[in-house]
Amino acid sequence: MRQQLQELEDHYIWGVDCRSAPARQQIGVGIARYLLLLIRDLLTGELHLRAMSLVHTTLLSIAPLLGLSFSILEGPDVQNQLGDSLQAALAPLGRGRGSESG
Repeated sequence: MRQQLQELEDHYIWGVDCRSAPARQQIGVGIARYLLLLIRDLLTGELHLRAMSLVHTTLLSIAPLLGLSFSILEGPDVQNQLGDSLQAALAPLGRGRGSESG
């Protein structure tokens, strides 16, 4: 039974050449392929792994970008000009070590 399903999948989903097909057929085959891969990833547990990988990659790319941005903005004294607005925007997050007591 599983072998028959695999043969049907290979023939009707992956064996179809959509480049010369009408737009409706291209969209239908594309959606079928997407859903098949999504279900396969859900059943094997790879979807969770891919999501974690995406989060990790995003964090690794944002952290250096923030560091570079702050170092560039520190040069022309933009940091002092934006200080009050940054404090107002970050105030709901709580008091930090740099806040004045009083």
